[in-house]
Amino acid sequence: MRAVLTLTITVCICVCQKVLVGFGGNNNYQVFNNAYQPSPFTPSIVPNSYGLNITSLGSGSQMANFLTSDGVVYAWGNNANRQLGRNASYGTDMYPQPVLTKGTPLEGLRVTNLYSGFFNILMKASDGKIYAVGSAAGAGSASDVSTPVLVDIPNSASVTSISGETNIWIAHTSFDNKLYAWGSSNRYGEQGQGTQTTTSSKTPIPVNMTYVPNQVVKLRTGSSFSVILDGNGIVYTWGLGNRGQNGNGATTNVLQPRPLSNSNLSSKTFKDIAACSSSTVLLGTDGNIYVVGDNANGQFGNGVVATDVAASATLVGYTTMSAFGGRTIASLYAGLYSVGALTTDGTIFVWGIVSGVATSNPTIVPNVNQVMGSSRISQMFINNDGGLVLGSNGLLYGFGSFGTSTSERGTGYASSYSRSTPIEDYPSTSFFVNDVVDFVTSSSSTLYL
Repeated sequence: MRAVLTLTITVCICVCQKVLVGFGGNNNYQVFNNAYQPSPFTPSIVPNSYGLNITSLGSGSQMANFLTSDGVVYAWGNNANRQLGRNASYGTDMYPQPVLTKGTPLEGLRVTNLYSGFFNILMKASDGKIYAVGSAAGAGSASDVSTPVLVDIPNSASVTSISGETNIWIAHTSFDNKLYAWGSSNRYGEQGQGTQTTTSSKTPIPVNMTYVPNQVVKLRTGSSFSVILDGNGIVYTWGLGNRGQNGNGATTNVLQPRPLSNSNLSSKTFKDIAACSSSTVLLGTDGNIYVVGDNANGQFGNGVVATDVAASATLVGYTTMSAFGGRTIASLYAGLYSVGALTTDGTIFVWGIVSGVATSNPTIVPNVNQVMGSSRISQMFINNDGGLVLGSNGLLYGFGSFGTSTSERGTGYASSYSRSTPIEDYPSTSFFVNDVVDFVTSSSSTLYL
């Protein structure tokens, strides 16, 4: 008789679980569900998020949201404008819960893209259409909307970008190269209709594109003004012009997209754009950075601070490659009054108000390359308090002055301090801090995945 040997092999499969972690300001429970821990000083797992396959994050005014792989949007925090999308009363909600879809136009559909505003959430669904909750929903009503409604944008399946500020949205459809605007008023021409009115647009209306013959490739919004870049490197602006941010050499409002007409800029082409509160930042194809608009905090980056409105409107901040040590600028970033530039070798320069101090010349954030080693920057955020950087090594780094009373840096310290050198803000003693794949940050809190 022949013996039979049976070999049993047990295969263990490890499934990596994404975990949503938050820290910082918690006055509306947007980070943590414990009212006695108003500002977690070290990263804490966001309740009800564990076990969900989260694919993208969003944040608004003291509220946060995320999208899962099965196309469901969860939201929590401030619900003052019904932006949590679950037919709830005004107030706050401390736990992430799904946006209500049953009995709404979104029922039976998967959300594929998430756009988070100050007081609203926009969602692109599997049918290619856009849906919204909160304020300025774009569905024909000026009232806040507590459950998803359809935002009627023609050719919405080809929406490539949506940008907005407090109560106005601009969407671009690549199929027909059109822009649509809705929300807020049009007192400064920010809807791009060619007129100025005090009437809000309750539904998306086409922006007058008469002077934009080429395909739009990038869209940015400032405070009541917008900037677009086309495929030929031409920049167009419209809306509020009180600080000269429209680049037309004057402080007048521009009522529909028009190419830059400042004599120092009209013959140039550009490859990136950014918008501060009242300044337009441009990266030229010649490698230089140009800024128009408000320069009260050194946003021009040319060593001069100008508080005279008329002077700011006619001047152009001109920062040559020599100011960056001959490095090539890869991309631009902007906060309310701050500007950041990332070079192709991974060096970060900042100017304007950073860490509460106005710096009128581009200043290197020290030791970025040394701290990050061979890691490259894959995502960056900058505001008046400093910046957060996500490296290709999956670690988050911070610089500036994030940590005051709410310890937005997540280092475990509540006292005010500044860091001129990037540090790994989330030490190895904390849990779930490696292999970060995405992060969002608001005025007082940060979430990362």
